[in-house]
Amino acid sequence: MRTGGWKYIGAIQDVTARRLSEQALERARSELAHVARVATLGALTASIAHEVNQPLSGIITNGRYVLRMLDTTLPTLTVRGNARRTIRDATRL
Repeated sequence: MRTGGWKYIGAIQDVTARRLSEQALERARSELAHVARVATLGALTASIAHEVNQPLSGIITNGRYVLRMLDTTLPTLTVRGNARRTIRDATRL
């Protein structure tokens, strides 16, 4: 027969500090991933801008040259060649 009641044995440990630090670590990782994505997007944007601007600069330079040559002399093979390069640069886009 039993003479005593129930007996409980247990341990308590406060894990609040650990949970808070894990949450802070997760927030920091998330922010770092966001910054990495933004930096990558910035580099990609700069690369695309360069690839678009480079042929456009060539087109503008060739066009200005053709206009100068047409203003000063009769059209020559040089002007025609430059006009062809302008067309080539424009279709390269």
